[in-house]
Amino acid sequence: MVQDLRQEAGYVPKDKIVVWIESSGEVRDIIDFRKKELAREIGANKVEMGTADKFDVVSESKVDSTPIKFFIKKVK
Repeated sequence: MVQDLRQEAGYVPKDKIVVWIESSGEVRDIIDFRKKELAREIGANKVEMGTADKFDVVSESKVDSTPIKFFIKKVK
């Protein structure tokens, strides 16, 4: 999903990003526990939990009926 957002935003593979993930319950706990690993896998400088005030693109989905939002922003 994050790779699709990168393309939607017009980023190239070398662009570094920050990803914010908003979710709740077990989904949030799992992502929060593995956010460094996730950042490495998606090529992000970091993954943060919560909502971003300023972002380039956002996507909403569900994981096992739990809503989840991904916000990404390119960093320099």
